[in-house]
Amino acid sequence: MPTDTPGFTRRPIGVMTSYSPFELTFEDAVIPAENLVGEEGQGFALADSFLVKQRITYGAGTVGIAQYALELAIEWAKQREAFGSRLADKQAIQWMVADSEMELRAARLLIYQAAWNADLGRDVRVDASMAKVFGTETAFRVVDRCIQIFGALGVSKEMPLERWFRELRVKRLGEGTSEIQRMMIARSLLGTRGSK
Repeated sequence: MPTDTPGFTRRPIGVMTSYSPFELTFEDAVIPAENLVGEEGQGFALADSFLVKQRITYGAGTVGIAQYALELAIEWAKQREAFGSRLADKQAIQWMVADSEMELRAARLLIYQAAWNADLGRDVRVDASMAKVFGTETAFRVVDRCIQIFGALGVSKEMPLERWFRELRVKRLGEGTSEIQRMMIARSLLGTRGSK
């Protein structure tokens, strides 16, 4: 639909990321029938199908950000000296690096499995939910650790980490919150649709 359609307005909603979602308003807007995406009355099913598969790539994108953050932190730890030795020689830093790498590998495997099942045409609701929630939450933890490794430099605007941290916080909400994803996984496992 053209954005200059009479009766259609959009207003950016300011959030703590580098981009903003928009509030869309349709007031007596006339949209031509040829602009219809999918079949009439099937909009929710179409959106649902798109969102399920989108969760896989959503999780993958966050893992990519965290992987790069970890690479930056590792390079910093190898160079930075504090209290008589390199950060890389300190057990606390080593454990943060090791935990981050293990969690990123686990997240990546969940994403690969979800993508593989999607490619095979299987129902990937649960796989996609797992990939999304584990990917976004892992990425958030990893970037948080990387900021810790960098210290004050990690929260400075000189580094991309502070922006990634803010954006990853928002990504734990987008495409369905972590709590919603957990609910969907649990309902599938328990065979329930909702209870009172």
